[in-house]
Amino acid sequence: VIAQVARFIVVTPSFDTLTAIADSARIAVLAFDSLNFPMPNPSVAWATSDAAIATVDQAGLVRAVKNGVVLVTASAAGQSAFATVVVRQEVAAAQLSTDRVALVGEGDTVRLSAVGLDKNGYPVADATLAWRSRSGCVASLRGNGGSPNEYFYGLSMLVTARGAGE
Repeated sequence: VIAQVARFIVVTPSFDTLTAIADSARIAVLAFDSLNFPMPNPSVAWATSDAAIATVDQAGLVRAVKNGVVLVTASAAGQSAFATVVVRQEVAAAQLSTDRVALVGEGDTVRLSAVGLDKNGYPVADATLAWRSRSGCVASLRGNGGSPNEYFYGLSMLVTARGAGE
């Protein structure tokens, strides 16, 4: 019986982007012996350059923790291969500070704020949101000069996430 020894390994994909916190992707490793024959089920050790950004388990499953870039390393028999993983949240929804307000008279105002959320419901830092009134005859909006995600409103509004598929 001849034991195969890994002479080189590759990972696939070599680059991936995760668009939400807690999002995951599997990285596979292919190992080849000195005659370029594939090795079934190679013993692989996995590591990440920054577990604060993304973690990797021993099956090659990468999970996003926060925005950033990490290098995921697969090692077998003294050989290593690398995959670059980018964690970059994308806004999938906007969440208002309150979903219902009562305005009873002309000139009444309310200050609302909103936060952009990724597809797993985690807040997206510095998300850009678009604010508009559903009916200009019923309500108007004006910025307060503060946060771009805070506005004063009349009666009816719609908040959408910018950059989510636009």
